[in-house]
Amino acid sequence: MGENYLANWVQSLFLALKDEIPGKTIGLGGDGRYFNKEAAQTIIKLAAGNGIKKVVVGKDAIMSTPAMSAVIREQK
Repeated sequence: MGENYLANWVQSLFLALKDEIPGKTIGLGGDGRYFNKEAAQTIIKLAAGNGIKKVVVGKDAIMSTPAMSAVIREQK
């Protein structure tokens, strides 16, 4: 992968959703493989720069699908 592949890909998602994301909360977590903590830091910085109000992150940026589902239901 290229040096800025992740940042470019995530930024493209934020640009595609630009009218929907300002002031919103997003959940962030992975399975712990492949530079998970570093990727989370990149995504958090991009989220802040794109007007996302809050990022809910699992411990060490790890969050399973059932855990994310529980967080989403709790936030509603």
